[in-house]
This record gives sequence, structure tokens and C-alpha cells, in this order.
Amino acid sequence: MSKGTNNKVTDRHKFWLATGLCVAGVALLFTGLFVGTAGIISGSVIGGSGELFVTAGAILGIDAVYSKKLSDIISEVLKGEETKEG
Repeated sequence: MSKGTNNKVTDRHKFWLATGLCVAGVALLFTGLFVGTAGIISGSVIGGSGELFVTAGAILGIDAVYSKKLSDIISEVLKGEETKEG
């Protein structure tokens, strides 16, 4: 039973990490558009970082959603097997 609780906490952490990465990525993308470069960091580096953050956030978000759906399906199947046996 504690294993399910740990999975929920992990999914919650994945969700907030994905949200933070997406927000940071979008902020970097807009920063790269509107802020002129000082020669230290190229605008393409800021844009590339933003794209990587958004992509990582999307992948983590998709993983969290589908792992929740998978655990729901598994619990429904197990409940169905218990009713057939009992």
C-alpha cells in the first residue's frame, strides 16, 4: 500500500517539475526575442535553452499523466479479477 503512495508523490513532483520547466522555457524563449545580446550569451543559446526546457517539461508531464492512467487501469483489472475469484 505504501508503494502506491510513493507513486502518487512521485507523480506530483513530476507534475510540478514539468510545469516549472515549461514556464522557465517559455520565459527564456520570450527573453531571447526581446532582449538584445550583450555579446556574453548569444540569443540562440537562450532560445535553445528555452526549447529544451519546454520539451523536457512536456515529456515529464506526459509521463506523469500516462503513469496515472496506467495505474488506474491496473487497479480496475485487479478489482475485476477479485470479483471473479470471490
